[in-house]
Amino acid sequence: MALIEGVLDFSRIESGRVLIKNEEFNLYALLHSVGSMFSMQLEQGRVSYTADIDISLSPCMYGDSDRVRQILVNLIGNAAKFTPQGEIRLVVRKVDAGAQGEQILFEVIDTGIGISSEHQARIFERFRQADDSVQRQYGGTGLGTAIAKHLVELMGGVIGVESEQGEGSKFWFQLPLHNATAKNNTPHDVEARHPACCFLTRDADASGGQLIGEEVPVYKGWQTLKESNTRLDECCVIVDCQDMSMDELSAMACEARDANTCLVACDNHSERRIQYLRAGFHLVIESLDHLDNVRSYATQVLAGCSNQLQREELARYQEGDNPLTVLVADDCKLNRHVMRAMLDDMGVASDFAASGAVALEKLQSGSYDLLLLDIQMPGMSGFDVIEAYQAANAGEDLVPVMVVTGDATTEIHEECNRLGVARFILKPVDQDMLRSALTSLIAPVNEQYSPGIA
Repeated sequence: MALIEGVLDFSRIESGRVLIKNEEFNLYALLHSVGSMFSMQLEQGRVSYTADIDISLSPCMYGDSDRVRQILVNLIGNAAKFTPQGEIRLVVRKVDAGAQGEQILFEVIDTGIGISSEHQARIFERFRQADDSVQRQYGGTGLGTAIAKHLVELMGGVIGVESEQGEGSKFWFQLPLHNATAKNNTPHDVEARHPACCFLTRDADASGGQLIGEEVPVYKGWQTLKESNTRLDECCVIVDCQDMSMDELSAMACEARDANTCLVACDNHSERRIQYLRAGFHLVIESLDHLDNVRSYATQVLAGCSNQLQREELARYQEGDNPLTVLVADDCKLNRHVMRAMLDDMGVASDFAASGAVALEKLQSGSYDLLLLDIQMPGMSGFDVIEAYQAANAGEDLVPVMVVTGDATTEIHEECNRLGVARFILKPVDQDMLRSALTSLIAPVNEQYSPGIA
């Protein structure tokens, strides 16, 4: 199935049927959602994932966010496949492209098996992997990097790879994305309130209540912060790391993780950046020059793209008398595995069907509050399932349907509306997107719900 989807993607690109959009989007939200998706998959193995973001980059960008996401998913997914243990790191920063002005450089760096120099020249060709033995051992279609290359070039960018056999790889691409002008530098699709920031230091002269620039309160040490009235689960803590040991900072990161706090390292020594990220810091900055951007990034760390109230509302609902039970229909085993992990983490009971026919049978015999349905399934497609289910249960109360698709075309919108789909979720699905969709199902409404996108 992955091969068929890859071939379809590639044929659309080659035939010129892929249109590149130029729309406003939140870069930080995109990076965080991609990272959340892969962190969940990788933490089950022996691979860590970190993201090193240049905070001088505006969160508000113009470009095709869906295609940027697709490129990142292909390259990080490729790194995950060929990195049995170690680390995968995403680095995003501004670069000077000469006459073309500033561009954004994305680097996906892994500690995996690497690629020999003789095979690097053809790594972006379709159906080509490093060699036949790699395909036999690790699987895959050999289309992910080829699709990434074509999408990058469609957006006016360049892509490349640097690698040594046995020493890992670095896939990079550079895009001419542009800053968008928006109120408070926040894209229109993100309405979450920015968290408060505070500054943590070991300076003996600092104490709680002192301010930096009349904006950021300063606390002397983590213990002083904990004893204050600060809500750590709603806070972005910026730590002056220059006089602190890594053991001390690692312990602080553990406590911050337990408290659901966004932890930012402030240090102008660039050689320690990766150490802070590995210790558990979410972001590394060299100064407080871009405090608004830090707050915007912290918003994504603390609550993803969803409002914190959604988390609380779903948790309360699941503790009530009628908790949700979700039927997931997807022919891809990995997708079902990831969906189960996300639903389990949210406390939502789930059942699974590996085909449309099995999903229809389970709907008729089981008791579910929601059907989460993949559209592109062999044999009986997602739309076929909906039509058959509606025909067999005409006049009865039907289980709401949310479809999952990577196709956001007008035709898919129209078909979803025609069939009365409650909502559809764009792939790749992360936990914030799924939680938002589930919360929309249980939220009290005073008027008829209209289909939407998560």
